[in-house]
Amino acid sequence: MGSRVGEGTDAAPGYIRGFDVRTGKLKWVFHTIPHPGEYGYDTWPKDAWKKSGAANNWGGMVLDEKRGVVYLGTGSPSSDFYGGAREGTNLFSDCIMALEAETGKRIWHFQTIHHDLWDRDIPCPPTLTTVVHQGKK
Repeated sequence: MGSRVGEGTDAAPGYIRGFDVRTGKLKWVFHTIPHPGEYGYDTWPKDAWKKSGAANNWGGMVLDEKRGVVYLGTGSPSSDFYGGAREGTNLFSDCIMALEAETGKRIWHFQTIHHDLWDRDIPCPPTLTTVVHQGKK
């Protein structure tokens, strides 16, 4: 599940969470502002996860049940329209991502904007479709 968070300097981080639909218990959390030791941590200022926010999924997600993959987009980091306090490329903000639905593990990502200053969120979930070309899927 995604979240709606503020866009100012006091915004909460927009982590992605997976819950067990039967028990309601939290199964996993994907840190869109990486913690120390996590992939992408070096693309933010030191300890940014303690003070930076947003980089959230607010536009919805798409689940490929057959493959067990969740596709989603993330928004810009806080504070919108100012990036002086968060040098770096700020990985997982402004991304199209694929996560394992069972674990939250990153499969792949594509960051559309590095160090967003213009609030260029990915506002809608990716569309899944099967393309048939010359009779082949």
